[in-house]
Amino acid sequence: MDNKILELEELYRSKNILINNNDVLLHENCVRKDVCWNERTIKNRGGNWNRIAYPYIGESYNGDLMCIGLNLNGFGGKNAQDELINGNGAKNIGVKNYLKYGKKKINFGNKKEDYAGSLFFYKIAVYSNIILNNCICPNDKEKLSEIYNKLVFLEAIKCSPGGKKSKPENNMYCCINEFLIQEIVILEPKKILLLGNSVAEYFIMKKLIMGKIKYSNRKKINLFKVSINDKIIDVIKIIHPTAFGGNSNSIYNELYNILNEV
Repeated sequence: MDNKILELEELYRSKNILINNNDVLLHENCVRKDVCWNERTIKNRGGNWNRIAYPYIGESYNGDLMCIGLNLNGFGGKNAQDELINGNGAKNIGVKNYLKYGKKKINFGNKKEDYAGSLFFYKIAVYSNIILNNCICPNDKEKLSEIYNKLVFLEAIKCSPGGKKSKPENNMYCCINEFLIQEIVILEPKKILLLGNSVAEYFIMKKLIMGKIKYSNRKKINLFKVSINDKIIDVIKIIHPTAFGGNSNSIYNELYNILNEV
């Protein structure tokens, strides 16, 4: 996997977001900064955390599954993803440990009044076990924690603007090809898990989808294939946990059933 890291670092250097092995401010240095940022947004939304986050790569990852989020929320830096999932000290013990201790709504050590927490990483663990292990195990602490060893997790949009939920500026979606597509080429996943519509809409817009899209009975899950760099990848798109109906436990059976249909 060391060679993959070197390839990723070469990509980031070519985009001017890794200089002398240091992560630098995206809104000041990225080759696409003038597309994504302007004087107003830099003043109002540019933060010192707005730096490239390397993908989290599980220790047993062998091209099994890539999980893609939209962007980090007021957080960044080379080790940001690893700190979220493996932890960075006593305050934040990391997703894998929170899951191992039975915590589903994870707030990364923040005070409840500052950040109530999110089910996002828990849902990834449940869905990934269904996808990779054909196992519905929403309460199996060990399996929920250990599945992260087989995953890659990264963000589609690298910028993390300040403000409510770090919502990306519209122009930032144009940079998916600059970064995410190249990261997919380097990390070579066999399957991709998407929570939400943004990346799927990009695949449609760029005509990367091969064949028909298959819908689950309640339309909360789509299965399709994409062609990236002449490689066919299976994609599973599931409604985002924060969307209406996205937090329903019925999605577990819905996913299991659509994956096991003959």
